Amino acid sequence: MQTILGSGGSIGAELARVLPQYTSKIRLVSRNPQKINQNDELLAVDLSKRNNVFNAIKGSKIVYVTIGFPYKTKEWERLWPVFIHHVINACIFYHAKLVFLDNMYLYSPESYSCMTEDALINPPSEKGKIRAQVACKLSNQFTNTKIDLLIARAPDFIGSNNSIFNALIFDRLKKGKTANWLINPKAVHNGIAPVDAAKALAILGNDPSAYKQIWHLPSLHEKLNGEEWTQLFAQHLNVSPRFKLVTKSMLKMGTYLKPILKELYDIRHQYEMDYFFDSTKFEKQYNYQAQSAEQLIKSMIEKDK
Repeated sequence: MQTILGSGGSIGAELARVLPQYTSKIRLVSRNPQKINQNDELLAVDLSKRNNVFNAIKGSKIVYVTIGFPYKTKEWERLWPVFIHHVINACIFYHAKLVFLDNMYLYSPESYSCMTEDALINPPSEKGKIRAQVACKLSNQFTNTKIDLLIARAPDFIGSNNSIFNALIFDRLKKGKTANWLINPKAVHNGIAPVDAAKALAILGNDPSAYKQIWHLPSLHEKLNGEEWTQLFAQHLNVSPRFKLVTKSMLKMGTYLKPILKELYDIRHQYEMDYFFDSTKFEKQYNYQAQSAEQLIKSMIEKDK
């Protein structure tokens, strides 16, 4: 049995589509799981509860954590440390391997221009500090012979339901609106396609030699900035590349009007300077080539039809 904790999100769903290549027994766990494959086992639970985590992991050979708690710092503070504690203990108890999908929030801005698995950990944001705490709990288990786990990190997703690229550029341009970008339109900002992330998670989870390590999932190689992303999306959507910058002061003022802007302001550092996520380690190890920016945009448009 291979189990996905947080199967309701974009990455969990993509992972469920990939896993039949490795197993015929897949368990999808979320508040309202939906079948992706005909024989999927569904478990509808609240994963913030200890007993539910243990019940979800029972009988699993490999557990993938792709859950996304509400995008609020206070919720992350309340939920993430306790949740990961329960997951680790349940995996130890049931002898399950653990694949944890992480992000790059814990890295220092000094490393943003070329983030590798050895990037400096010194998060400037409150969310980053929470992710660093979680990552520390997990990496401390690398020497524990009772559990096999790995950490798989990804940059911003492009094409997922909660993608910043979708919200600021793709969704606006396709509706004939002006695209937005945050703070620095000349700063490089790459990302990852959900399907590449899912394929890589499945590869790692089913390779015994991948455990006890940190991996960067295969990300886009292009070094495009906010303006260039807007132009590329507009080109494939056959619309005018209209563009408006949301400055740091505008973002800060907006925190008083919209709660989500307060959450974005917390991670503003990611839009002030070049942001390039390097996945060379994975690509070389598994001879894997992530799709290009153009391929990704074309697939987004095709799915949107």
